[in-house]
Amino acid sequence: MKTVFSSHEEARIEQTVEQIRSLYWTIDSLQKAKKLEKSYADDIKIELNQIISTLEPDKPKCETCGGSGKPEIICLCGSTRFTDEMLIKQWELTKEGKIVLSWCALPESYFKGSHIGDAEGVKDLVDEVHKRKIDLADKVLVININNYIGESTRSEINYAIKTNKPVEYLCPDCKGEKE
Repeated sequence: MKTVFSSHEEARIEQTVEQIRSLYWTIDSLQKAKKLEKSYADDIKIELNQIISTLEPDKPKCETCGGSGKPEIICLCGSTRFTDEMLIKQWELTKEGKIVLSWCALPESYFKGSHIGDAEGVKDLVDEVHKRKIDLADKVLVININNYIGESTRSEINYAIKTNKPVEYLCPDCKGEKE
């Protein structure tokens, strides 16, 4: 049986739900700043979802974000030699409702020889921009084909670990022992 509310009550419920959803961002920020343990943050989010469910019993929950209103953000890291694989993985994750951040994919016709960042003198800048993408992400996924992890990718992995980002590998058994 559906509960009927006045337009004023519906507006108030919607406002309350939005306030609760904004708490998700606060919880994520506290967790990222190491001021709140992940398990405690997850427990709080579960409680908030239950409150929202009681306020909006007839609304279906989003399968992508579990009702938090925020899809998972994944940053792909890996060698530009794996750009084709990265583009495929980006598409697969996007079809799952994820927001995917990755390195810039340029057409072959743009290349003028060696690594494009080196050739144009912007490698350090591009590496720093990619670390800011890691900052925005919920987790990092390393494209580590044939156990290869280059110097820039290793630096990104170390940065992600240092900033407490979960790091997963496309090939979990291969974590780049050979460079």
